[in-house]
Amino acid sequence: MHRSDLTDVYYGPAVPSSNAYGSARRCSSCFCCSRGPGSLSAILGLTILILAFIVFVSVLMFAFIPPGVDVYVNEASLAEFNYSSDSRNLKFRLSLAMSIRNPTERISIYFDNVEALASYDGCLFDFVVFSAFDLGHKSTANLSPTFQGAQILLGDSAATTYAREKGEGYYSIDVNVRARLRLNGWVYKLRYNRPSIACRLKLPVPGSSGTFKATECPVYYF
Repeated sequence: MHRSDLTDVYYGPAVPSSNAYGSARRCSSCFCCSRGPGSLSAILGLTILILAFIVFVSVLMFAFIPPGVDVYVNEASLAEFNYSSDSRNLKFRLSLAMSIRNPTERISIYFDNVEALASYDGCLFDFVVFSAFDLGHKSTANLSPTFQGAQILLGDSAATTYAREKGEGYYSIDVNVRARLRLNGWVYKLRYNRPSIACRLKLPVPGSSGTFKATECPVYYF
């Protein structure tokens, strides 16, 4: 009779080591196991997506924060500014020399529907309309509006303000320049509705010894 040898012990199939399981788990990720052209396509697609997002954010920033322009009233001449408290009639002659500069290197700015409005004590007394113009990279446009004529001021405080400022030797006159802008970049064009260039001027009383100082005008976008 054949008798099996009880000393020959069978332990079953070999159990993989923990390192082998760890290697299998680490290689389960797609980036670890993908080593063909598919991984290059995924990286390229991700790069294109990131670049598209950067371009989108840049355009969005320009849409809400247009590049600033530098605006100055360099010279001003107030030849006549007489107000009658009885008739509320204002006679005026005001000439300005203004400069608008585009400081950017990559964007040109097209100005359309340009108008300058002159006000005293909150009352509009005259306006001037300009032809459209293109402000190229790092270029400057010069405007020379002249306001002349007579206008009734309906404000209740105009007479008081006029008398006080005449005694002080300077009149405070507001000139606001409004326009419709179009920005031209390398690959896009954007439009903006009527920013306002606000110039608050202190002009010497005609015939006095006062002098006008060049004034910078802030730009507000709506």
